[in-house]
Amino acid sequence: ANFMYRSQWLDLISTLDFAVGEVTFCVMKAALMFAVHSILRQSASQEVHASLSQCHRRATSSLLDIICDAVVDLDDKLSMTEHFPKFANILMQGHGKCLRGVA
Repeated sequence: ANFMYRSQWLDLISTLDFAVGEVTFCVMKAALMFAVHSILRQSASQEVHASLSQCHRRATSSLLDIICDAVVDLDDKLSMTEHFPKFANILMQGHGKCLRGVA
């Protein structure tokens, strides 16, 4: 009564192989979904941070424009990033000379 034919064993092994394959596929799919979710979450967080940073920079620049006679932006070499007409007028450079790149 407990005797199984060879074909029944092969069917059982085939079924178990299929089940293991399905479980493995589901685990891999879940891991991939988790990785994609983490990447998207990090990307969204970075975009929000960059947007807030830009907003704070604009607010600071607007406040400085109200308080100061002239405001300039400097690059990493402490050179002006563009021509600033208000600053040129303070230096009595007028409209004739561009101050971009001047340190």
